[in-house]
Amino acid sequence: MNARKFLAPIAGVVALIGMAGCGDVKSPTYLPPLEELKVCPELTDGSCPVNGANCVAQSQPNPSVIPLNRTLQYCALGRYEALSDANGDVLLSDQWRDLTTQVTWVAGIDGSAFVNITADGLATGVAQTPAAVPITASFEGFESTSYLRVTAPELESVEINPNGDVTTLVDLDVQFQCIGSFSGACSTSGSSTCDISDTATFNSSNQGVFAFAADADFGVGQALSEGTSTISCGQDGLESEPDANLTVCPDSSISAVEIRIPPSTDPATVLTLAVGGERQLQLMATYTDCTADDGSEVLVDVTSAATWASTAPDVVAVTSPGGFVTTGDSGGLADITGTFRGVTSDPLSVSVSVADVDRLEVSGPQLAVAGVQTTLTYSAVAVLVDPESQEVIEERDVSDEVLWSTSVADVIVFTPGNGGVATLDADAEPQVVTVTATYGEEQGSVDTQVLTQAAVKNLTIVPDVACIGDALSLELLGDTPIQLSAFAELEYTDSTGAAQSCSVNATDSADWVAGGANVTSGLLGNLLAPIPGLNLIGELLSEILTTLVGDCEDAGLLVPGLPLTIGEDPLGSPISVTNTVPKGKVAPNPDNFTLAGGACVYAGLGEGEEQRVASASVLVATELQPVCEALLASVPPQVNLCPGETLSGAGKVLSLPRW
Repeated sequence: MNARKFLAPIAGVVALIGMAGCGDVKSPTYLPPLEELKVCPELTDGSCPVNGANCVAQSQPNPSVIPLNRTLQYCALGRYEALSDANGDVLLSDQWRDLTTQVTWVAGIDGSAFVNITADGLATGVAQTPAAVPITASFEGFESTSYLRVTAPELESVEINPNGDVTTLVDLDVQFQCIGSFSGACSTSGSSTCDISDTATFNSSNQGVFAFAADADFGVGQALSEGTSTISCGQDGLESEPDANLTVCPDSSISAVEIRIPPSTDPATVLTLAVGGERQLQLMATYTDCTADDGSEVLVDVTSAATWASTAPDVVAVTSPGGFVTTGDSGGLADITGTFRGVTSDPLSVSVSVADVDRLEVSGPQLAVAGVQTTLTYSAVAVLVDPESQEVIEERDVSDEVLWSTSVADVIVFTPGNGGVATLDADAEPQVVTVTATYGEEQGSVDTQVLTQAAVKNLTIVPDVACIGDALSLELLGDTPIQLSAFAELEYTDSTGAAQSCSVNATDSADWVAGGANVTSGLLGNLLAPIPGLNLIGELLSEILTTLVGDCEDAGLLVPGLPLTIGEDPLGSPISVTNTVPKGKVAPNPDNFTLAGGACVYAGLGEGEEQRVASASVLVATELQPVCEALLASVPPQVNLCPGETLSGAGKVLSLPRW
């Protein structure tokens, strides 16, 4: 973007008067006016240009690109007039100066939630941008801009799990995972480490020993014959490190099997449970004819392939296969054994006792918004101890067994048989309600601050841009529509008098409607028509998304204070959205699916002046395949969640077939 001069330089120059009798000493130099300002990203060697000709700003259709949480240094260069002394002698010709640390930097129009920039011009991508963000420098009435787009987090490394030495048996399946570490959040939980097994490539160095079947679940392979193989995974040119060194042992080498109680890796002979308790067991097989590099015997997990048995199923039952233990209604003793290919473990002696309840720990929402949230979920955990030793035997969820009560009737209401799920009165006044659980003689409680809808200041749909794909994906999508969620931003005063702000999930309380086409397939066809040298993603992604998002926000279909309705649309909507619980599920509308390239989804909360509305864009068209793929790893908008809230249920951004 060319520099724009906002203020004309002050005409004339001011000379400092030299003192008489100074001989040949020249008077101080004039301060030349600034003529031009340029902004550009750093050069490939990491330095700033020294000449304006090499400082090239990036345009909005073709911005600079960095992955999430990566940085890019920006440079600001100013061109000054020639510098002369009081006698008119030229001291320095027309010149460029580095003003990077002197200019004022701004990311976005009035600041950006996608890019942070320091006073020294270092930009950091903090969230994916739906469109290019302007990076602007201003100085002495001049302004110059370059554009930046933040893409999906960059895959930095991959790791196969399990790794190191792994042993199995002929004919057994082994599940491997490929774990990717990214430069930023790769899941709605905010984690930068994600399971990428569904997109990664798994490799076995010895296909005759161990192979991954093409039609098997991602990461599942089968041991075919005795031997060794190196197992690895990879994606985007990165390979796992370290690899898994797999050894496949013959059937005849089994010498013993032993029971373990995860997470312990030691053999188990005794297990104590309280009545009603449960536990997962593990069976490990030992091989003598198949040893590790150091000569030691190797162990293989055969839990899911073993046969399990209990001497007293009414006291302790065990699933077979599976190894999952449950207890009966009274105390007693039982022995558990596991058998694999004719070899039986030593018994695990299980003692079931009627334990004492040491305390009851109750948890639940600290905030609840009447008229926004219809149901609240609480939990109660009983800490059980041995009556004699007072050692903790178990921490058991008893939410379905306790008696729930509240300090204020008819505000938070529990219904028998629904466990810890309560109903919140939509007309409740602001107040604090104490929720109590009673389990025998023990009680526990938690306080819930009830707010009214007046506390809701904003509504956000997560994700705010989604993509269904094309008509060919209808069958592939099946019963797995895209899940959109609505989050209500609250502003309130807590019990200490401090001002607070956070968001709660209001998906099932909001009203949802699907808008008609906001970008027709004909327009998209024109936008995506072949143009020589056109970078489809780089030049069109931000333009299309900006058009879609802008259309949804500015369509005038939602007006605060008016009922949530949608106008007549001759084309109809190419999508549908559920407005009955569970709400916010978006799917193709087969009758109109091919008539448009984009549509809007709207959510509304409340009535009158307190109504809050939000919109999201959904891309629907065959021509949008490159755009959809570019959005595949898109990160939802940042939501400041209230205590106890999660992004669970916010869904994936895309649901696409694999082209």
